[in-house]
Amino acid sequence: MDAKEYLESIKNIDYEVDSLEKERERLIHSLEGSPDLSSEKVTSSPAGSYDDKVIKVVEKRSKLEYKINNKVDDLCDRKEEAMDMIDELDNRWHRIILRRRYINGESLTSITEDLPYVYKSVGRLQEEAIEEFKKIYNMS
Repeated sequence: MDAKEYLESIKNIDYEVDSLEKERERLIHSLEGSPDLSSEKVTSSPAGSYDDKVIKVVEKRSKLEYKINNKVDDLCDRKEEAMDMIDELDNRWHRIILRRRYINGESLTSITEDLPYVYKSVGRLQEEAIEEFKKIYNMS
């Protein structure tokens, strides 16, 4: 993976985390429509009953939520690692642009609005920053 591909993969982490968070929310609310079984007195239930199905759904939800939490943790660790790598660049404008572009997911247009450079210069600085990143981390 080259430097730009690496940085692009970091930029996309937020999208993946958002989708996992939405999946988690969907799982949390998946049983909202189910009746409250704790208030019902159950004397016996045949195999494959509604209660068994609810228990299976809860178990599946718990396993999936555990997987989602681990994935979110892994993604956040990768993003933190990338932030540390960007912080090692010498040029502060390179750090600012790479952080805003690949960590915060901002467009070059948005970045240009806040910097004392025109769009074309920000694009050039981004390319220089990627080159500096490549050299430091021996990425092609």
